[in-house]
Amino acid sequence: MTFIAIIGAATAVFAAMVSLTQSDIKKILAYSTISQIGFMIMACGLGAFAVAIFHLLAHGFYKAFFFLSTGNALRSVEQSLGHGDPDHPVSEGMG
Repeated sequence: MTFIAIIGAATAVFAAMVSLTQSDIKKILAYSTISQIGFMIMACGLGAFAVAIFHLLAHGFYKAFFFLSTGNALRSVEQSLGHGDPDHPVSEGMG
């Protein structure tokens, strides 16, 4: 189980470092999720299965909200800069 914890920790650190080099917000969020999955695997490797399940559920709710909020924020910025298409409000009801 120690090997699994080490792999999880290495994944968490590596993905966090890669996310720092990204400029696209969607890629940053994706690498953030990979990093958090590394922490979940590390928790499983340490035998803390309940903690890993709680982290999985909490992260899922948080990340779903963050993806929706980010899409809406990007749309607002594009419209304020004159790049958006106001005739097609894709995420009008999400805000």
